[in-house]
Amino acid sequence: MTTHMMCGADGLSNLEQPKFFPRQLVTPDDLTQILVYLKEKQRRHNRLLHGWGIVCGARLKEGQKPCEIIVEAGYILDPYGDEILIDRDVTVNLCQESLDGNAVSPCVGTADPWCSNIQIDRPSDKPLYIAVRYAECQTRPVRVAAMGCGCNEMECEYSRIRDSYTIKVLTSLPSTYADPMPQPQLRDILNCTQEQSCSTCPTAPWIVLGDVILDSQGKITKIDCFTHRRNVLSFANYYFLCHDTMNPYHYGSGGGLAIGGDLLGLWRDP
Repeated sequence: MTTHMMCGADGLSNLEQPKFFPRQLVTPDDLTQILVYLKEKQRRHNRLLHGWGIVCGARLKEGQKPCEIIVEAGYILDPYGDEILIDRDVTVNLCQESLDGNAVSPCVGTADPWCSNIQIDRPSDKPLYIAVRYAECQTRPVRVAAMGCGCNEMECEYSRIRDSYTIKVLTSLPSTYADPMPQPQLRDILNCTQEQSCSTCPTAPWIVLGDVILDSQGKITKIDCFTHRRNVLSFANYYFLCHDTMNPYHYGSGGGLAIGGDLLGLWRDP
């Protein structure tokens, strides 16, 4: 398993793309740089234009057993601009973790089935923070062709990298979060009284999905999906309609938000 690269010291690192020419000796680094350029460019776009947090889904609900919580499918942008897709509901045992300290790691195989999970005594009546981060899985190992006169034909290399994620139960908030969370002042943004500087490089990769409190028996007594759940503004479910100028006030059924006068409405899918 590998993780993403951090952004540069200024958060706006210069990117390089390869330039090919006739009779050039092309190496794996040259071809890989194409992927690095495209991915880092997209990450920078996500981080500086859209921000980071939960885009949709990824809600928490209580499981059927003590210490068990379910993370629903969802889509998330992490602090470094990577996309996290949870494609199905995931069951998390809050009172167990793997040898690497994580609650769920889809990339990591179990080396020893007898030591797959460690029982953890969680504090009662204190918040636990269910957090997710981006991860990469190396997949599809292939045989590496022998070089020269070598006899070693058993070497393998992974030929694919799959986007994945890691879920962890944190006992303290990541450094990118505050308690309480500051709320943006939209009035200052619209009036241009707030400085519009580029965001700095974040210091932690975790996104908090919600706070959970257990009692002494491991039963979930509270699921808080508001206090520290940072959301990304998305217009995926919104659209606009152009209205008849002869009857600008007829909006039909449902509701809408007028923008720029009476002729344009912003509507949301049901």
